[in-house]
Amino acid sequence: IVCDWYNTLLFDQENQVIGVLSLVQDVTASQRYEAALGRAADDLERLASALGESEQKSLLLGAAALCESEQRSLLLGELYAAQEKLDAQVQLYRSLHQTGQRFYETRDIPMVLGMAVHFVVYALQFERCVILEKQAEEDHYRVHSFEGYFTDEQAQRIETTKIAVHQ
Repeated sequence: IVCDWYNTLLFDQENQVIGVLSLVQDVTASQRYEAALGRAADDLERLASALGESEQKSLLLGAAALCESEQRSLLLGELYAAQEKLDAQVQLYRSLHQTGQRFYETRDIPMVLGMAVHFVVYALQFERCVILEKQAEEDHYRVHSFEGYFTDEQAQRIETTKIAVHQ
């Protein structure tokens, strides 16, 4: 598994670190697709260099000869896809704005962290979210909040997880 990690420190009113918000996104499939796309581009380049000049021109003319209705269909499909993506982004921004308003309405850290976990899993559609917290007198982080797809056994292990602080 290949993951991208996004970490944000959480501070209290005295500007002391009280926890870390970590988002982890599995990018394994994305990297595989990028590698496959790179290989396909290399194959196409080798094919083009193996063709003669007249064959390359013929190939280009054939590609340019797509009928106008097919081009319109392709463009229309791309426009609909772009509109769907924009609609999803607008919905996400609205949800983020509403969550931000709820953050400012409370000073209750556990409630804020619970809202953050909920937002990450349900609005951002991450599979899982775990928030770690460090108590001032402890030398480790412990799980403060978590949500997502966990079996009961996994949930029990997560609840008791502690990660040492390295200084």
